[in-house]
Amino acid sequence: DLEQYDEAVDYVAKAVNIRDGLAKSNPEAFSVDLASSQNNLANILSKLGRNEEAVNAAQAAIVIRKVLVEKDPELFSDALASSYHDLAESFFQLNRD
Repeated sequence: DLEQYDEAVDYVAKAVNIRDGLAKSNPEAFSVDLASSQNNLANILSKLGRNEEAVNAAQAAIVIRKVLVEKDPELFSDALASSYHDLAESFFQLNRD
């Protein structure tokens, strides 16, 4: 149901905003959660056909996860790979429009 996805976007966007503020003050503690929220936002936006926004959110997750991979490749490489996959899906959907 698209109405539920619209509601989910609002909640995930709130989570992104909160975690963004937390990550700015303490990136070590909150960057992982911020990247996850950005990635979740990208996936929900993609389901709604809001593909440009989905691409932007996926790219934001990738920026964060690249930094995390530099610090601990073994721990964060899989999450980065997932974000690249989600970005590719978003680009695919964007080009279908």
